[in-house]
Amino acid sequence: LRLDGEGAVAFATEGEKAQSKLEEVAEEAATGHPKTLLAKLDLATSRLNEAVSRLEKVDPAKFRFKWQQGEYLQTLGQALYRSGQLDRSLAVFGQLQQNLPGTQAARLADEYLALARRQMDQQRRDQVSATIERVRTALDSTGYQPPARDGLWTSRPLTCFILPFNAGGSV
Repeated sequence: LRLDGEGAVAFATEGEKAQSKLEEVAEEAATGHPKTLLAKLDLATSRLNEAVSRLEKVDPAKFRFKWQQGEYLQTLGQALYRSGQLDRSLAVFGQLQQNLPGTQAARLADEYLALARRQMDQQRRDQVSATIERVRTALDSTGYQPPARDGLWTSRPLTCFILPFNAGGSV
């Protein structure tokens, strides 16, 4: 507990200058809280891969307090989100909501979940648009000409919708 406290005080008072102190404390500490603080420093300096790597080595069951586990999950979720690992960040933020419902961390998780889902929906729309463009280009390159309107056997045009598997809220 003393080492966790030393790390937290160094982080709060020295900021980025606390890196060496936190690394020293993280080696000896029984919990992952000093490693979470180191990952927060990595995140603040956009060393996203280092933050994710550091946090993946932490055993979340060894935290002494729920708020430490929440800080760990929040930092991991943010690192995953910022590094573009949206599926994994969704899982982490969902776990944060389950573990600490009604807290500020859970409300922040709600916002990140919404952002990640919107970004994933946009990626799916972009993929569909790219596929449509490839089909259009392929049809144009073969000289395909749609039949004249007068020769159609139907009285109304066919409309095609491509929806994601989970269409709720994506339109």
